[in-house]
Amino acid sequence: MIKYLGIFFGLIITIVFSCTSENSNNRGHLQVMLQDASAPFDSILINIQKFQIHPDIQSGDSSSGWLTLFDSPTTYNMVKLRNGIRTQLCNREIVGRTYKTIRLQLGACFAVRNDTLYNLEFWDESLKTMTIDSPIKVVNGQTTRALIDINLYESISYVADSSRFYFEPSFTFYYIDSTGGIEGHIIPKSDVYLTYGGDTLGMTTTESDNYFGFFGLLEGYYSIYIFPRDTANYRNWLVENIPVHPDTSFDVGLIELPPR
Repeated sequence: MIKYLGIFFGLIITIVFSCTSENSNNRGHLQVMLQDASAPFDSILINIQKFQIHPDIQSGDSSSGWLTLFDSPTTYNMVKLRNGIRTQLCNREIVGRTYKTIRLQLGACFAVRNDTLYNLEFWDESLKTMTIDSPIKVVNGQTTRALIDINLYESISYVADSSRFYFEPSFTFYYIDSTGGIEGHIIPKSDVYLTYGGDTLGMTTTESDNYFGFFGLLEGYYSIYIFPRDTANYRNWLVENIPVHPDTSFDVGLIELPPR
C-alpha cells in the first residue's frame, strides 16, 4: 500500500510540474507605444487612467474579465509625441493568445493655445472610456509591438457660442510592423497637414532642424499640405501621391518653398 501511495504522489508531482512548465512557456510580451499627429495647439494634455484588453467579448459588453496592462494615471503632452517621437504606455508579459477588445480610459484633459489653458470638456462622461474591437495576437516567446494613436485632430471641436473646446476622443490601434511613414525636411519653418482620400488625418510642425515626419500610417498614397509660418515671403505647397508601405519610411527629401 505504501508503495502504491508513493507512485500515486509521484504522478501528482509529475503532472503539476508538467502543467506549471507548460503554462510558463505559454506567454509572450505586448509592448504598446503612444503617439499622435496632433491638432493645432501649443500643448494637448491627455490624462490616461487605464489601458485594458479582453480575450473574449466584443464592443466592451462586460465589466469583468479585463486584463489591465496600465493603471498608473499619467498625463501626456501629445504635441510632443510627433515627428517620430513615441512614448511607451506598457510592456507586459501576458498569456499568448488573441485578445479581441481594447479599452482606454481617460481622466481630465486640457489644451493650451496662445498661453491660455482650456479644459477639454466631454459631451458626456461615458466618452472618457473608449472601447474598440481590434484583435491583438500575442505569440508565445515573442514580443508584439503595437501603437496607439489618439485621433486628436478630429476629436477636438470649438463651440463659439460657449467659447469652449469639446473633446470626443477616439483612437486607432496598429501593429507597428504593419505601418510605414513619411518624413523629410522643409525650409522655412512650416505647419504640415497630412491627408488621405480627401480627409485630414493630422498635422505637425517642422522642428528646429527643419525635420518633419508622420508615422504609424497604413499602406496607401498620402498627400501633405505645407503652410509656411512666414506667409509674407513664402507660398504654400502641396506634395501628392506619396507612397507608404509597411515597415518603411518614404523620405520626400528637402523641400524649399517657393518665394512670393
